[in-house]
Amino acid sequence: MENQSQETQTKKCKYCKENIAKDANVCRFCGKKQYLTLGQVFVIGVIGIITLSVVMTIISSNTSPSPSSTTQLSTDLRVGDTGTIKSSSGSLLVALTRSDAKEVISLSVAKDTLGVSKMVLDGRVMLVDSGTKIRVIDTDLFYTNVRILEGKYYGESGWLPNEFVSK
Repeated sequence: MENQSQETQTKKCKYCKENIAKDANVCRFCGKKQYLTLGQVFVIGVIGIITLSVVMTIISSNTSPSPSSTTQLSTDLRVGDTGTIKSSSGSLLVALTRSDAKEVISLSVAKDTLGVSKMVLDGRVMLVDSGTKIRVIDTDLFYTNVRILEGKYYGESGWLPNEFVSK
């Protein structure tokens, strides 16, 4: 009985065939690294694909502009152009860095209002009114770096998703 219990808690090393702990990453006898089996890699891959598709579905349902929205993508604007911030909620969070912009989007998708509030209190994001005039400083595939040209944050710069910047 004890031998059967020991077998369920061990596995054979793929190289020296000695019994080692089931969760061992390295064989204690030959020192060789124990890699995942093809079945384990397949299961991890399937879980990853499912997780990725769920996340993409959540992001697309939460960040897609509504058909009635007048928001334009910033592809209309180039570095040096002036435009405005557009948001249907009346104001928008503008992050001080590109990485903060990514974080505020992640927190928003997760509906983590406490995390977003902490970013505001830490001074990592600014709450800017919709319609505020801006100048485009830099842009990439997803985010635009803008200089705020009026209001409480006049002269400050920050990053926001492209879909919230328009002419």
